[in-house]
Amino acid sequence: IDLNNIGVFGHSLGGRIAGEFTARCKKVKALVTMEGIPPRDVRYEGKIKIPSLMLCSSGTLKYALENYNSFIDNRKGIVYMVELSGFGHNSLTDNPFLYPKNFKYEIEPKKALEISRVLLTAFFTEFLLDKAGVFEASSDLDLVKISKYE
Repeated sequence: IDLNNIGVFGHSLGGRIAGEFTARCKKVKALVTMEGIPPRDVRYEGKIKIPSLMLCSSGTLKYALENYNSFIDNRKGIVYMVELSGFGHNSLTDNPFLYPKNFKYEIEPKKALEISRVLLTAFFTEFLLDKAGVFEASSDLDLVKISKYE
């Protein structure tokens, strides 16, 4: 385990907490938020200076766009914004797979998990294992729109 080369991720409130942790811990080298946004001060003061990936369902994005843009506009490192078409807030978790009757998203739960795993694995492979181009190669996935901000 390389404790000086850490990747963190979180979903929803976990994404907010991951953002706060990343702003405070210099050992973190890559951040992924899934349907979550770092706290206001972290976003507006540009406290995150490492590669970041934000995953957001198309349904959530229209309500959270201003918050996502505040992170992008004040970035100090590369930011990838990924819009996931047909996903719902919990599609990036295993809940829809485990409890399919409780969730009615357009995307099948298994497909959503496959896509999210590909994106997370590629992002962390590129930015923690220094394998350039791995993440952007995953951009041809169905239902995925990736925007890059440098």
